[in-house]
Amino acid sequence: SAAILARTSSGTAMTMSVIDGTGTTLTTSAITYDAESGANVIADAISRAGEGIGIEAKAVNSATLSGLTEAGTVAFKLTTQTADGDGTFTAVTKDISAVITNQNDLSALVSAINGAQTTTGITAAFTTTGNKSSITLSTLDGRNIGIDTLAAGTAGSIKFDGTAVATGGSQMKTGTVAITSARGEFST
Repeated sequence: SAAILARTSSGTAMTMSVIDGTGTTLTTSAITYDAESGANVIADAISRAGEGIGIEAKAVNSATLSGLTEAGTVAFKLTTQTADGDGTFTAVTKDISAVITNQNDLSALVSAINGAQTTTGITAAFTTTGNKSSITLSTLDGRNIGIDTLAAGTAGSIKFDGTAVATGGSQMKTGTVAITSARGEFST
């Protein structure tokens, strides 16, 4: 069984229950996490609370950068967060900068983002082989992916997951959480 869990506000605790093969209802401990948590923090909180009853959560996240409107230096703060293992997180920010000589070739941006992978946990790859005008940013654990304070040429913009972000702008994408149970159907 699988489901998607929506983000809840800080201080809200919930539990999940499964009915095992003998008809016994098993319930997790309280699942809590900070209000601005990414999918990685939420999945971690669910998995920790549900490990004794067979409930596990996995998070995924990816976002595209495409449609750069002009060549020049593209710079932004790549923002994300790491799970602290207790329902809280640590914000992570890394300055990214790349000189783009052709707005349809984001190779230098791919290199700059991948060069920061050990700090951010975010990787970049071309969305489609042979098309260097679109890149996909991905995480292995579903953490947030964001760009902040974009500078694109003199007054350019770039699309972040389909939304145009102008110079000075910001955008964030939160991942999704898939929940599974080794013991059958579950409820929240």
